[in-house]
Amino acid sequence: IILPDQIDPFLGPVIPSSETIEIRNRFLFDMDVGFLFSYRNYNAGISLKHIARPDLSGQARDNGRIKRRLLFHADASFNPGKNRLEVTPVLYNNIQGNFIFGATGFKLKYNNLAMKLLAHYSKGSGLYSLQPGFEIETGRVALAYNYLFSPFPGGEAIPIYQSNIISVNIRLGNVEKSGVVKAINYPRL
Repeated sequence: IILPDQIDPFLGPVIPSSETIEIRNRFLFDMDVGFLFSYRNYNAGISLKHIARPDLSGQARDNGRIKRRLLFHADASFNPGKNRLEVTPVLYNNIQGNFIFGATGFKLKYNNLAMKLLAHYSKGSGLYSLQPGFEIETGRVALAYNYLFSPFPGGEAIPIYQSNIISVNIRLGNVEKSGVVKAINYPRL
């Protein structure tokens, strides 16, 4: 592969690239911690990411270290009178250095079909993208589709973009029906 900065206009491709690629492998240590609080239909969580602040550049400079990220999230499920209809408001917020971003929205679920809408925002740009979507559940499998787009490009926001997100969730077990397994069955012990 010959990169554009390796081509001399008179001699052709002879100049070594100005980008140096480090060949040696590096092992980076990092830690995250988080807590989830649940009470009836309410959930809230907090997590701290990149506690060790690993140095991605490998040059032992402070500006090459990942900044710590603090994440808050909350949601609740409400059943407004009808058993099959469920409303779930959602909120999350990320703080990493001077960059603050998050989303707020809701999910409406009727039987096995759910419709979602999230509005994404950031400090300095305000509202910058929307994420509508739907989800269908069939037993232990849930299929979801979300369309993320930015109709409101702001000063610091990412320029107009769009993204399609398809996800499949499979539940493998039911914790409520688990039983105690006896590992040693020796009556004289």
